[in-house]
Amino acid sequence: MLRINIVIRIFLLSLLCLIMIQCTSERNTRIRLGNITQLEPQEILHYSELGNVLSMHKVEDNFFVSFYRDTLCLGVLDSAMNVLYRFGRRGRAANELLAPCLTGQYKRDLEGVIVPVFERTNNQLFYYHIDNVGYASLVNTEMLPREYGDMRIVYKISPYDYWGIIDNKSQDIFFYNRGNNELTFYNINNRQKDEDYQTMVTAREGLNAFALAYYSLPRIDILGDNGEFQKSVEIVGLDNMDNITERNDYFLDICSTDEYIYALIAYNDEKDLLLKIDWNGNYEGLYEICDSELLCVDDNAILCMNYDENGLIVANYPISFLNDK
Repeated sequence: MLRINIVIRIFLLSLLCLIMIQCTSERNTRIRLGNITQLEPQEILHYSELGNVLSMHKVEDNFFVSFYRDTLCLGVLDSAMNVLYRFGRRGRAANELLAPCLTGQYKRDLEGVIVPVFERTNNQLFYYHIDNVGYASLVNTEMLPREYGDMRIVYKISPYDYWGIIDNKSQDIFFYNRGNNELTFYNINNRQKDEDYQTMVTAREGLNAFALAYYSLPRIDILGDNGEFQKSVEIVGLDNMDNITERNDYFLDICSTDEYIYALIAYNDEKDLLLKIDWNGNYEGLYEICDSELLCVDDNAILCMNYDENGLIVANYPISFLNDK
């Protein structure tokens, strides 16, 4: 009888371990770097008037951009990247901006689109209406809690619900409900408080999923619409690449469409890597592209951007190039 009980216990313990391993594997994906496909851009263009672009999002037929150190720190560009309008005065006064973060969200009305901009220095969302000819006007503002510290970025996911990151060394993920003033934290990295893993964020169309890439971790985390952890995608092999330029600077930027996540990986002084995965964490491709610092994506093209003495360099890679490889 004793021997039977021992056998039963061993069997149950083995079954429990198998279930735990299976659950862990479902929530984590390891992508090993294989063959890297070389990808040549369809065209490369210079824009001298755009030499200080900090971030860029495609908003329907136009581009919405933030500028680095300009007096007017936001702008609207047409499809040919001509500046239609600059706005958002930099400063500390009411309705002025110091560290604006573009979320990539927008909502259409009959006369244009409403675009939110998150201001990191005061945990405030500014809502700008951009009409059909590119003129922008401030139409609303929202304040979020300050007692937990400055927030790095905030996405609005419902009239009362918000998702974002606290801007401190812990980089805590939070979910906030304005109706009951409840702030819920999620620490998805299980790291020490003195470790500083800065993050880049992209949101899926419809705002039902988010993806985080890290400067100092070779990993992408996928979250649900309330900030709960869904999937971790570990990129195996980056540490062994002899031509990685900075050992602690893996990812440079991240962007997405409704189907895919695109992440820019530092590679060497002349080339970088573009990683493509789907929102379930499945590997779709790894591409060698031109030296880049920023990404902008829509349904037709990936724009990879860098700078030289002549201004902003924009390399256009059609989505079809990636799908055909």
